[in-house]
Amino acid sequence: MSKLTKEINAIVYKNGLFSPIIETVICDIRLDLYIDNKYYSSLYTIPNNIDFLIAGYIFFKFRKVVKGFLLKENRYGFDVYLNLENIGPIDIFQQVPSQIEANSVFNSYFDFDNSSSLFKKTAGVHNTGLYISGRREIFFEDISRQSAILKIIGYLIVNNLHKEEIIILTSSRINSEIINIINSLHIKLLLARATISYSGLEEAKKAEITVVGFIKRDRFTIFCGEKRIKMS
Repeated sequence: MSKLTKEINAIVYKNGLFSPIIETVICDIRLDLYIDNKYYSSLYTIPNNIDFLIAGYIFFKFRKVVKGFLLKENRYGFDVYLNLENIGPIDIFQQVPSQIEANSVFNSYFDFDNSSSLFKKTAGVHNTGLYISGRREIFFEDISRQSAILKIIGYLIVNNLHKEEIIILTSSRINSEIINIINSLHIKLLLARATISYSGLEEAKKAEITVVGFIKRDRFTIFCGEKRIKMS
C-alpha cells in the first residue's frame, strides 16, 4: 500500500510576507469496484483499512458480505474484483436502547478527539470511532466522511461484533447518508463534533437514532432521541 502522507513544497502568506514552507498532505487513492467482473462504482479513501471499507460498503448497498477480493493496481489506486455471498439474518445487530450520562458523552468524545495523528499532521481527514460499553474499540480516519463511517460498519461485519451499548463518534457534519449507513446495523447513538443537516435530522427521527452534536468541553446539543441521554 501507498504511504498515508507526503511532504510537499508550498508558500505561506503571513504578516504581509510570503515564505517557502514544507506542508504534509494526505495521500488518497481510488478503489474501482467490480462485481461479477463488471464495473459497479468507485470509492475514494486513504490507503489503509480498505478491507473494512469494502465490507462496510457492500453490506450497506447489498446486505451481502465480501467472501474475498482481488486487488489490481491501476493509475489512480486499485481495481477491486469482489466475490460476494449472502448474509444471514442481521437481527444480532439490533441495538438495545440504553441511557448514557452526560459525563459518558464527554469522556468518549475527549478520548476520540485526541486520537487522530493524521488530522494533527495534515488537517485532511475525517475521524470516526467505535465505542462499546464506554470504551474505544477502534478508530478510523479517511478523506471521505462516508468512507470513515463505512469502515466502522465493515469492522462490525467482519468481526461479527454485537454489543448492547454501541456508540459511534464522528468529527464530521451528519447528513442523511451517514444516518442511513449507521441505521443499516440498527445503531442508535451517534455523537459528533459538528452539526446535523435537516435531511439527516429527519432520517434520524424516523430511525429513532439519538444524535448529539456540537460537543465541546462543557456543552453539547441533543438534536433528537433525547430519551437515551440521562438528564436527571
